[in-house]
Amino acid sequence: MFLKQAFRVSGGFWIQIKYPDILFDILTFNYTGMIELKILKTFIFIFASICLIYVALKIAKKKKEDLNIKVCIWALIVYFGVILASLILSLKTDIFTTRYTIPMIGLLIFAISYIFSLEDKKWITIIFASCIIILFGINAYKFCSENYDESNKKITEVINNNVQEDDIFIYREIGAGSIVAIKYPENKQFYYNAYHWTVEDAYKAYAPQMKTIEDLSALDNIKGRIIVVDDGSTALYDELKEKQNIEIIKEPEKINSSYKNLNFTISILNKTN
Repeated sequence: MFLKQAFRVSGGFWIQIKYPDILFDILTFNYTGMIELKILKTFIFIFASICLIYVALKIAKKKKEDLNIKVCIWALIVYFGVILASLILSLKTDIFTTRYTIPMIGLLIFAISYIFSLEDKKWITIIFASCIIILFGINAYKFCSENYDESNKKITEVINNNVQEDDIFIYREIGAGSIVAIKYPENKQFYYNAYHWTVEDAYKAYAPQMKTIEDLSALDNIKGRIIVVDDGSTALYDELKEKQNIEIIKEPEKINSSYKNLNFTISILNKTN
């Protein structure tokens, strides 16, 4: 699954590997979650590094005593081997991003858990478990405060105050597009794939109301009100308003959302022919 997704997005310009940042991310990704505070991420990096060093030393010490430890070794080989292979392939075309390791996380969790279960000094296990619980608590708090903030409702409030039965939606950012596709399934919608990402099959999940288009000529034969949902800029609005037979009904209104610090811009146009 990891390799399938990685090759699927090969050439996606949004995937950019930077060294040594990527090595930092590989070690910390499974612990940081939604944590963004630099000093805390530095602590997590140190914690993750110590944890892996501990696991390596424990394996070296116990591999002759415990035959089952070979399973842990293979789990780690597969996990880090796939990452290493992807980084090597990325020397030609960037295909690696840390979130694509999620399907393999069970291998890492299994190996670390088994190694710590062999520890005779319980205080070491308690310290490790306590750190995990603390990180979970920080993430849970941030997750709840960010995801349930009132500002996240603003986009639907603005649309609800303006949408009409036969309105057509168009957007080029799926974060906003997915919200619109689910909230307003009765309205025809277009996802403008301006950068030609290989997403059409994936976004069929939002069919039949949403259709992926590669250029704006798909709108040539439609008329009526068009609600433009931009990604915080007015790029799509600016491109559409230059077309013939376009009237401006609502100027762009910017909306700020706490979730992922996303910004949206809502505007309404009318295509007369």
